[in-house]
Amino acid sequence: MKKLMLFLILGIFLTSFVAATEFDNVAWYSKNDMKVEIRNWLGLTSLGFAELKSHNSVSEIKYVSPGEDKLVMYYEFTGWDLYEQGLTNVEFIDVKSGNKVDKEYYFAKAIYETVEVNDYVRECNLVKSINGSNDYTVCGQVIGGTHNEEHIIGWERLETRDIPNEDITIGLFTEVHKGDYIDGVWEIAGQKVSKHAEWTTNLNIGLVSYWTLNDTLVDSLGVTDLTSYPASIEFGPNIIGEGAKADGTNKLNASYLLADKEAFTLSFWLNGSASACPTCGGYF
Repeated sequence: MKKLMLFLILGIFLTSFVAATEFDNVAWYSKNDMKVEIRNWLGLTSLGFAELKSHNSVSEIKYVSPGEDKLVMYYEFTGWDLYEQGLTNVEFIDVKSGNKVDKEYYFAKAIYETVEVNDYVRECNLVKSINGSNDYTVCGQVIGGTHNEEHIIGWERLETRDIPNEDITIGLFTEVHKGDYIDGVWEIAGQKVSKHAEWTTNLNIGLVSYWTLNDTLVDSLGVTDLTSYPASIEFGPNIIGEGAKADGTNKLNASYLLADKEAFTLSFWLNGSASACPTCGGYF
């Protein structure tokens, strides 16, 4: 009878101990809350680190195009021993309403490759006209050298929710709907990461250059500024600020940007005049 009681007490103790090992886990934040360390035993033992790499800050809102199987955020895991079922759960919160929403999701690990990356420098050249009266300057980014970087070239779906005993980047994939504004809260080793990250839908993803034409020809992404020829472009009132006037004579040049492109897509908004002439009037 005493042995039976001893086994029962020991069994209860061990069950409580296993639950407590995760219950006692705590999260410690650093790097402006971008990096979280999960510790066990009341903060005395480090289990590993997870650093948010998909965002530049925990307050940044990531823009994601609508569709299925979209990467919305990812963490870089370092310093872990194998932690079974360490990717406990993800909670999705609709930021606009504050309510939890149900989403199907899965985790995937990043595949890295060393790639050669171009270094760009800004260069301006004077383009001279025949009579010298309509000279203009073309500025853009040109290759000034190269360097090697480790880039993510793909993702491989994880079949388990284990955190492996290797440094790894783990991404969250889910379906993104038009109008989504979601906050993703990961639960890692039983601890909710309270310094989480948000994403919303946006169709302007993957732009190479962006020109507002709001009284300027400067590229908002800092890649290739537009130039006008044979004379300076005029600006006038538009829906948002100023717009570049299309008069059928002066042209906008982006040759630096398009010189090495076999195919590209260019979209713009035109506030045209009522004239039937295709080259007369209007603002971009």
